[in-house]
Amino acid sequence: MRRSKLLTIFCTALVVGLAGLTLTVAVVSAQSGPATEGTPPLIALLSVSEPDADGFVTITGDTGSVFPSAQVAVRNLYTEQTVYAQAGAVGGFSARIYGPGNTPFWISPAREIAPELRDIPGSLPGGPGTIIYGPRPTGEVAQSETENVTQLVIDGDASDWQAYPQGTLQPSPERTVYALRNSESLYVGVSDASLPPSYQNVEVLFTLDNTSYSLLLNPLVAQPALLRQISPPERDLGTLPLVSSQGAAALEVRFPLETIDTVIDAATLERIRFLDADGGELFVYVVDRAIPLVNEVDGVVRANSRLGTSVTRFTLSGPIGDGAGLWTAQGRINQLDFRPGDDLIIELDVEMQAPAIPADLVGLRMIGEIGMLPVVNGDGQQRTGGLNSNNGWSGALTPGGLAIDNLRGGFTLGQTITEAPQVLRREEGILRFRMDFALTLPADLPAGMYLPTFVGMGQVGDGEVIAWTASGLFGVGPGISRQPQTRLPFVLNIGEVTAPRLLWSLFYDTPSDGSRGVLAAQDSEFAALSNRVRFNSPTYILPPNAPDGMPIGYPLEPYVVAEMANAYDTSAAPMIFFDYPGELSVSVTRPNGTVNDLGSAPIVQSQLSTPTVDERQRFGAQSPIDMYRLTTLNPLFTNYAFDQYGLYQIDVTGSVEDIWGNRYEGGGTYSVLVAEQIELLPGVLPGTPFEVGDTFYAGARVVPGFPADITVTVRVYPVDGGVAQEQVIQGRADARGFFQSEENTVFQMPGEYIIDYEARYAEPDGRLWAASVRSAGVIATPTTTGRLILHGQRGLMDYEADVRPAWYGAQQYAPDSGGSAIMNYPYFTGDVAWVVDDNDSGINPVLRVQDRSGVYANWLEAAEAAGISFGRAVAQLATENELPVVLVSLDTDYGTAVTPQSAVNEAYSYVSAVRPGVAVRQFVAGGNDGGLSFAWDANDPYNGQIGAGITGDRPGDYAFMFGGSVVRNREAGVMDTAIYAALSVVTSPNDPLGSRVYPPFTGQAGGPSGGPLFVVRDEPIDIFFHPTGARPGQVFTVGDSLRIAGQVAPPLPSNVSGVVTSPSGETSVFGGRANSVGYYYQPEDSVDLSLAGLWTVDLVVEHDGLSSAGAVQPPYPSGSVLGEPDRRFEIYVVPTQDTSPEDDALPWAGPEDGPFPAGLPYNFGFEVPVEWTNVRAFHSISTPSYVLSSGPVQVTGRTFSYQYNPTQLSLLFPNLETDSRTVGPAASDMVTLTFFATGEDGIGLTTTMSRTFVIMHDRLFTFG
Repeated sequence: MRRSKLLTIFCTALVVGLAGLTLTVAVVSAQSGPATEGTPPLIALLSVSEPDADGFVTITGDTGSVFPSAQVAVRNLYTEQTVYAQAGAVGGFSARIYGPGNTPFWISPAREIAPELRDIPGSLPGGPGTIIYGPRPTGEVAQSETENVTQLVIDGDASDWQAYPQGTLQPSPERTVYALRNSESLYVGVSDASLPPSYQNVEVLFTLDNTSYSLLLNPLVAQPALLRQISPPERDLGTLPLVSSQGAAALEVRFPLETIDTVIDAATLERIRFLDADGGELFVYVVDRAIPLVNEVDGVVRANSRLGTSVTRFTLSGPIGDGAGLWTAQGRINQLDFRPGDDLIIELDVEMQAPAIPADLVGLRMIGEIGMLPVVNGDGQQRTGGLNSNNGWSGALTPGGLAIDNLRGGFTLGQTITEAPQVLRREEGILRFRMDFALTLPADLPAGMYLPTFVGMGQVGDGEVIAWTASGLFGVGPGISRQPQTRLPFVLNIGEVTAPRLLWSLFYDTPSDGSRGVLAAQDSEFAALSNRVRFNSPTYILPPNAPDGMPIGYPLEPYVVAEMANAYDTSAAPMIFFDYPGELSVSVTRPNGTVNDLGSAPIVQSQLSTPTVDERQRFGAQSPIDMYRLTTLNPLFTNYAFDQYGLYQIDVTGSVEDIWGNRYEGGGTYSVLVAEQIELLPGVLPGTPFEVGDTFYAGARVVPGFPADITVTVRVYPVDGGVAQEQVIQGRADARGFFQSEENTVFQMPGEYIIDYEARYAEPDGRLWAASVRSAGVIATPTTTGRLILHGQRGLMDYEADVRPAWYGAQQYAPDSGGSAIMNYPYFTGDVAWVVDDNDSGINPVLRVQDRSGVYANWLEAAEAAGISFGRAVAQLATENELPVVLVSLDTDYGTAVTPQSAVNEAYSYVSAVRPGVAVRQFVAGGNDGGLSFAWDANDPYNGQIGAGITGDRPGDYAFMFGGSVVRNREAGVMDTAIYAALSVVTSPNDPLGSRVYPPFTGQAGGPSGGPLFVVRDEPIDIFFHPTGARPGQVFTVGDSLRIAGQVAPPLPSNVSGVVTSPSGETSVFGGRANSVGYYYQPEDSVDLSLAGLWTVDLVVEHDGLSSAGAVQPPYPSGSVLGEPDRRFEIYVVPTQDTSPEDDALPWAGPEDGPFPAGLPYNFGFEVPVEWTNVRAFHSISTPSYVLSSGPVQVTGRTFSYQYNPTQLSLLFPNLETDSRTVGPAASDMVTLTFFATGEDGIGLTTTMSRTFVIMHDRLFTFG
């Protein structure tokens, strides 16, 4: 039994020294008690037995290894097989599973693992888990594996018969006949330089125990032989699978004896005849000699191994046939440290359990491929990994430092082929063969540490090459990972890398309003995180306390971001087989400057996943999950409480070795702001595409409303690589959290931008509130002059069809979809995707360009001719106007991910799909084949952002799907950007049209109709305006400016116009045309709010131009703000405050910040001052997406009341969540309620009072 050496460290002494303001913990101990729910299995209490004869091991968890009565999932990360065990009342368990040698096992306990979650490929269900390994093979190959195997290779070369002189039955200098038999097969060989040059068949005549047989075969053709019993009696015995091979001067045959007889006393080889097509004899070898018996068996034969005496042994396994069977290999490699140009030798003895392969199949040869994935470069710096190591981060960055996703580091080092005669069928469904790789590392291979990978394939004759993992030849199983991968269990050090450093992140499983994880400042120079749901905010904000006031304990332990596949639909072995213990040291500098030195602790094991049994419910099915964490199991490191508001600096250092002795370091300085998280709604939707000449609306709204300090930083990176431009806009929001700047930013040149928003508000008692948002996208020349036009992609994701339409209904285009499908970004800007609200529907954000000039297309074709693959022929892609936007390097064989500085075609795309207030997908994509999943489905929780909704999208939700591409190719002379936008709308599962993509405006441009966007208050909506400047129900102060900014939907260059009416009846008009993707802001239309009282805004958006289907015909589609049926919304203006805004706030007896009964009716009641007369009251209730209700409220005397009833509102707005069983601000849409009263005071002057409430699901805020 193999037990972890970590057991000893559980008794390490705890020494605490306290000096001044510094707390120093010199040595700390790991968890000493039994495992508890929410913690991983204790690896010190786990053991893996030696494998039995069939390769099965027993994994034993001693008492306390998991929490009591847990259901325990155990997965073989090589084969993907999973078993389940029930822990006992004291937390012990036992599980039997296949996994010889150094097999990695993922073990995950949970209170209950539902049947529907079991045996799903990919993420292992359960709570926090850990990975353990079986005992690593040591020593030389076992005697039973070598000495008793017949050492004859059927390869058409008779030289190996010299090892069996007894098998030489007819010696001759010119020609020799050989034969022998072991306990399983009969071997026959002929060595003759004058073999007949042309023949049809060879007949081997032999006798077994006085019964004569004829075997008819053609060694030049892969087909079964014909076996016939000659006497007594004469009969056909059918076909016989055998292996044969003919070389220039030799013929060899091996066929199994079990099909004839299992016990044979005597055998004689009589004749070998060469026959023509008519069966006539061309030549005959007359032998008539007894066939000697050797006490051996068939097996894997390796006559001339190139390995020396010092080898490293290992075990590999993997699935075949989509899980129908498996293969296992005992492997050897000549060394682990190399220099470029060295020989790399790997030998694999493979056994494949493939019962689906037909028993009479012949001609099956095996192909093996060794690849190399980068781990660190020659300086020890981590590089973008290959498949299943690039999920959640990238080492390739935009000029602004954003991760460029979907790059796939790595390359194929070489192949080997095991010909059909060397593939041995031992028994029913069992194949054995060797795969020997004799490879030379390229002389120009960049120094670094590389992870070897293996891919197995099969081929019958000259037919299709089929991956072992694929369904078909090797069987049809229940399913395996979307991206299966076999990683060898070691890392190769090429070029004497001495200080490898891995990327460590903190807080990856603790989102900050959608952001996930923090990198050390030292690592941020060359790498960036990317969760693909939301651009990580520039400031990572964590609250100190839970809603109940109890301190939150945060882990200060590192996540190794490239270690695992991190995917819901894929599991794979770890990149590095770590050997514990490692060491971790942490020091925390508080905001007040005091230092909390936690000291050092041993890293005792890994921890994967969170307490959520199904990670999809926490992070979605497409985002990074199951991140690998190094844990000390020590509460000082796993459960740290931040006890001050403000900016913390966390210094982390540490190291851990792998099982081969390589030492990896990580850590650095991490920053986190401890504050109460608030929502910041930017004045421009994040990721909005701009055109040169557009004016950026520098506004924002903080929710709940605070007079927060606001900083907006605008950075523009010119497409030509020129000097970046930066503008910092600072100011303070008003008392209700609204901010807008008098400064205008006009975009002057094409390029890419990053806009960072920061908000801070400190209460007098020191309580800090904060928000941080990052917006990023592209600035393009107007589409009428740009060289490139940006598109989505026709058709459905991963759906193969001869025709890929731009417009379609999924149930007609793909009948087997049932109306549910993952649709690509609509091909044309301005088009609409209706997404059915179910698990199987969603959007795949993919962008392609159309090249008006042909220059970019020509360069891509030249790159294709130079060996770069773009998935499909560039000429076809150019014809379809769907050219790829990818990073391409031409002067390296190792890919852009390994050498990002070598990129000639610096091309990538910004994606920003946003619901108002919620990021749906945000990332930068630079590759087509990196294996990452970019899509989202209707049930994505969006990393728990404020207002995301516990069930993700609901009918009525909508998202603006923005995109922008940058192509910077100096070789081709292309320096261009292009922008794109479309709209997605979530529709009911009962929608008879199902998921679909169509042009907007229900066919008014002559194209097909997908119906209205949605129906609001019985009104079909074809077009609307989403306001991001002045918003319905907003409270302004006299002297403020009213500015109309927002986004047209569908996103097209529509006309926006309107009239602003003051309380005195004075009017102001505004209007203009949105940019090509619907962004609207005209700074010259600012209206001065000079009077207190009720103002109205009549706003109309109308489209009178082109859509993808052509020119829209009158009457032109028109609309307004969603939820305002009269195309009018109200804003409230209050007098300038000389003192606190509370002085003119409607009195409120409830708490300013307190619990709220989510989903239930709630009554708001108010009373105006006694001296008021002619009182009128108004209300406005809205989410970031809709106005739910607005208008007058009945006043009785001096009081008025309003019942907020989310259940009733959800009948009109089904996207409004009403589940009272959920908790937290992410569980439902954020709702803003504003009440406004106006009347005359005691001297007849008009006066006003207001109060705004914000409901964050189960929490109510109001600050006047």
